[in-house]
Amino acid sequence: MFLKVKNLKTFAGGKKIVIINEADLHNFGTRIPSRLRISYKEKTVTAIPNVTKTLVEKGFIGLYEEVSSVLKIEDGEEVYVNLAPFPESLNYIKKKLKGKKLEYEEFYKIVKDAVEGNLTEAEITSFVVGLHAFGLDLNEAASLSMAMVETGEKLELNKKMVLDKHSVSYETPIIIKENGLIRIVEIGKFVDEIIEKSKNVINFPDGSQYCRIDGDNYEVLAFDENLSVNFRRLTGVYRHPSPERLIRIHLLGNRFVDVTECHSVFRLKDGKVESVPTREIKVGDYLAVPRKLVENDAIKEINLIEEILKLPEEETSEIYVTGLSKKKLIRRYLDVNQKMYDLTPINLLRKIKVSLPKDKVKIKIKHGKPINAFIKVNREFARLIGYYVAEGFSNEIGVFISFGRHEKELIDDAKKCIKECFGINATQTFPHKTAVHICIYNKLLSFIFDKIFKIGKCAENKRIPDFIFNISSSLQLEFIKAYFKGDGYIRRGYEAIAVTISKELVTQLMFLLSNLGFSFSISKKPPGIRAFPWQTSQTKEGFSLYTQANKLIGKSSKSAAYLNFIPIRETNLHLIAHNPLIKGWVNRRRIKTQKYITFLKLQELLQKYVQIEKATEEEREILTRLEKISKGEIGFLPVKKIEEIESKSKYVYDLCVENYENFVGGFGPIFLHNSIGGGIGDKTSMLLVPIIASLGYTIPKTSSRAITSPAGTADKVETIMPVDLTIEEMKKVVERTNGCLVWGGALNLAPADDIFIRVEYPLEIDPLLFPSIMAKKKAVGATHLVIDIPTGRGAKIKTIGDAQILAKDFITLGSLLNIKVNAAITYGEQPIGYSIGAGLEAKEALEILMRRKIVEDQVDKVTNIAGILLEMVGKKNGKELAMKVLESGKAEKKFREIIEAQGGNPEIKPEDIPIGRYTYDFTAEGDGFVIWIDNGGFASLARAAGSPIFKGAGIVLYKKVGDVVKKGEKVFTIYAESESKLEEALRVLEEETIIGIGKKRKMLIEKIEDSQIAKKRFILER
Repeated sequence: MFLKVKNLKTFAGGKKIVIINEADLHNFGTRIPSRLRISYKEKTVTAIPNVTKTLVEKGFIGLYEEVSSVLKIEDGEEVYVNLAPFPESLNYIKKKLKGKKLEYEEFYKIVKDAVEGNLTEAEITSFVVGLHAFGLDLNEAASLSMAMVETGEKLELNKKMVLDKHSVSYETPIIIKENGLIRIVEIGKFVDEIIEKSKNVINFPDGSQYCRIDGDNYEVLAFDENLSVNFRRLTGVYRHPSPERLIRIHLLGNRFVDVTECHSVFRLKDGKVESVPTREIKVGDYLAVPRKLVENDAIKEINLIEEILKLPEEETSEIYVTGLSKKKLIRRYLDVNQKMYDLTPINLLRKIKVSLPKDKVKIKIKHGKPINAFIKVNREFARLIGYYVAEGFSNEIGVFISFGRHEKELIDDAKKCIKECFGINATQTFPHKTAVHICIYNKLLSFIFDKIFKIGKCAENKRIPDFIFNISSSLQLEFIKAYFKGDGYIRRGYEAIAVTISKELVTQLMFLLSNLGFSFSISKKPPGIRAFPWQTSQTKEGFSLYTQANKLIGKSSKSAAYLNFIPIRETNLHLIAHNPLIKGWVNRRRIKTQKYITFLKLQELLQKYVQIEKATEEEREILTRLEKISKGEIGFLPVKKIEEIESKSKYVYDLCVENYENFVGGFGPIFLHNSIGGGIGDKTSMLLVPIIASLGYTIPKTSSRAITSPAGTADKVETIMPVDLTIEEMKKVVERTNGCLVWGGALNLAPADDIFIRVEYPLEIDPLLFPSIMAKKKAVGATHLVIDIPTGRGAKIKTIGDAQILAKDFITLGSLLNIKVNAAITYGEQPIGYSIGAGLEAKEALEILMRRKIVEDQVDKVTNIAGILLEMVGKKNGKELAMKVLESGKAEKKFREIIEAQGGNPEIKPEDIPIGRYTYDFTAEGDGFVIWIDNGGFASLARAAGSPIFKGAGIVLYKKVGDVVKKGEKVFTIYAESESKLEEALRVLEEETIIGIGKKRKMLIEKIEDSQIAKKRFILER
């Protein structure tokens, strides 16, 4: 068949796709062909067809750029089109779906077709499902990993540490408390507004932006170590260019969130709620969701005058206030008619401040009916808003609510609420024999519903006003009940259902139901065509919301909801369900067979039936975790589906929460992990690379720039040499010097990683980094890897126990992919070395390499890590060897070779690195010693001084924890490149205590004798 070409002039996400008219399919003898072969002159392309009725006319074929660029064909030219056979790789996908093992060649063909865009999304999904269902043995896992490596670029590396950005999509709803009031907003809109208004934005070369937030204006919901949910201070926002694809995680009940592949969520496993990267999550995992949010009973009354005055003056020029004309301050500004009819222009109150007597003041449009200016937020008002959101609409002449004629009780209640709230008598009309419209013909009220309440004029843009999220839970329940009475129905006696076409409304309803402790689920109906006897009609996307009827009507034949259940296996409860530890509980034996237990039953079990004295140490740990879960405010829902979707926005986003690494977001609340920065002052990479490379081992290092820390490795190295290298340039440097220190760019390593994002499913392991990451390690030739895990109060990992678990995960994952992994748990409770900031840290690293400066902790750390690497490749006494390389000058010589190869000056000296000329010395106020150092405080101080944007900004420490300090002695110096940045740093220093200096600690703090407490009263705890 010959068809004319229509170039679509757009890309199909890397896939070879064409569009063909439905009418042309008859010539192929099939309804939906699997593949089409398109021939033009000497060129042929096999493509995936999409079928249309309207986009491409009969006789034409639409070509995406992936096809037209190969054929190099103009619009209107003819191509020959015929059926093509299925790709051979589909046979191997079917083979895996039958549970059979695959060989390397079979894996390679599947991966190659996926990378080249020859497989549909459904075919790729089938492959991943086959892997998940039937698993991989170690030989298969190795074959698949190598197939992923062979379909992309490769670079021989001995060690590569990767820091990925963690972000969520623009549309992700989040709960924000701004100046004490809660609202639900898209994270993209919120972050964009902050960044665009702020003068405190840090811009990065890759297009990423970070903005620090000072003060307490913004808070977000987060959970703490006791699993309690509360609002926490927001300290910063972050956005970076979006990848082409995102991961959508669906939970039971159809809550979902769209995230980048490296963003983390919180999973329940072995009784712990752990942060896990998205790529490690699999179907069936249980993710943390809030069981109940936080009540914010802040709004008791709405002052409509105050709210109207927040609007632009031109929008309120026709609004008047009654009850003020007799005030002398007002009266002199009124004309005769305004005095006579008691009409004070509301815009006059923008200039004159007067008291407003609540019992007398009303508002109106000149010839309209007045309404109450102060609205009591009570049960009647909550119900009225619920009725309107369910069945209301408005236009220029008024506000209307629709009911069925049989709903007399609701009609009477709505009219009563209108009278109570606004002082207006509503009327009613009958548009047809089964319907009643409650009518409030009042232009001002319509204006208020639209501009003040922002509640929406019709079903498509309907939303819940923000004030509903800031009233008591009892009033929120009144709203929800009224909404479901107006727009819902009860099914099967226990399920309440409501339907809407407003995506924003269904999202808000999910958050509100969560706040009230309701379990819920949603379903979505796509747009379509609905046929009526007299016509057909285009329908819009619709959402059905399901929740617990017993919460609404107070009775139920079925009250169980997934949100009220705890999965037994994931908590390890089944491991302690034995006698004598649990005695006298009739359900004990069921624990080993049933899947769930309710929160209440678990609390009862722990309180009444556990004999703690008979528990082993391991069982006590399980019981401690169970008690925390049972008393916490977090529930757990299983992952129902994971899919890859196309990103629709320019950026993806993240939040930084003070002292917490999570926030609530998603379509239906889900706990998400937020980005965290690394430690400060750590120059390990700048020293490790030349040490290892000087001994003949290959160790290219790709590094990140700082996001919230004072300086990333790339920022530091950039003060000495260029870091923006291409992969070709990087290869040349490595071939010449064995190492490099570059900024991680867009390297085409293991490209199938982005497609088979769920490769970890069949491996049945539980790492915190995952197989797709390790495939990239394999792609760069990694054979030995050391993971540095800083641990302690000032680090990301707080306890040695958590660090040990993380280390084991790395090691297990590495062994599966034939990469030898060791981990180093390192001290992270104070800065490494004495310098903080890009230029200052680079200068200190160079001084260490040149043996000009002794920095014991930094040298100890890097020689330990280098020693582990060296011993992994067969060297003995690795630390001593690394120290010898450092002391002999070999590491410095290698470092200068790398500088020259990357385009820098190999003769550079520490004094050549510019540092800020504006300084401030912090001195000790008395004798003592350094008791503690706040890493976060010093990071904030260095950033305030201008690091990392201003490379010469930062801090030099003279004293560390345990050092003796004399009165008047310098403790640290702040460096800045401008006077204004130094002043900003001093403001931060004045507000924060970042170092503790005091007398030597003794075990006995104070002796208290009986005589001192004889007249005091104490409350004793045990």
